[in-house]
Amino acid sequence: MHAGQLSLDPKHHETLFFWHFASKYTSDKPRTVIWFNGGPGCSSLIGAWTEIGPFRFQDENTIIENDGSWNMFANLLFVDQPVGTGFSYIDTDSRIHELNEMANHFLSFLDRYIEVFPELLQNDIYLAGESFAGQYIPYIAKEILTKRSNLKLRGLLMGNAYIDPMTIEYDLICNHWATEKMMDAMAWNNRTGFDMGNGRLAPL
Repeated sequence: MHAGQLSLDPKHHETLFFWHFASKYTSDKPRTVIWFNGGPGCSSLIGAWTEIGPFRFQDENTIIENDGSWNMFANLLFVDQPVGTGFSYIDTDSRIHELNEMANHFLSFLDRYIEVFPELLQNDIYLAGESFAGQYIPYIAKEILTKRSNLKLRGLLMGNAYIDPMTIEYDLICNHWATEKMMDAMAWNNRTGFDMGNGRLAPL
């Protein structure tokens, strides 16, 4: 296991944070899963601690092993990206706003990572994630395939992926909310909002 911040732009102290877990057991070939959480702006450590990583918090003082971790037969690499997410840092107001820019930026991270850990070049690579990672992953995959042929990209794994925003938002607003009469309540009563965490209307 190793973690750290890799510098991408020393002038502005720009770094991306990563956390790597080695595969617990040997397999027929080395594999690395690179995990992205959604958002945009959600730390990939959410995935590390609550989803596919090797550890869980049992309580505030106790860490236990996660028997369902993906690192049984694959290395896991969690990256806080784009810059400004989680432990990743930049000391200017410059942020990434376009997916093409994000993908190129992530390639720069991979270049720096391989300088330190060249064994990644020998691994089959899988890009994985959820939610808004459904936007990140295809763009990053395209950049890898067109610009980094030395990387062995073998697959994409996306769960509950935010791939088609227009269809998703239309269905949410025009079907779910409308049938539950939530839109009427919010439109006519400015003292009430929708509590997304609990799926109900709640006073503000």
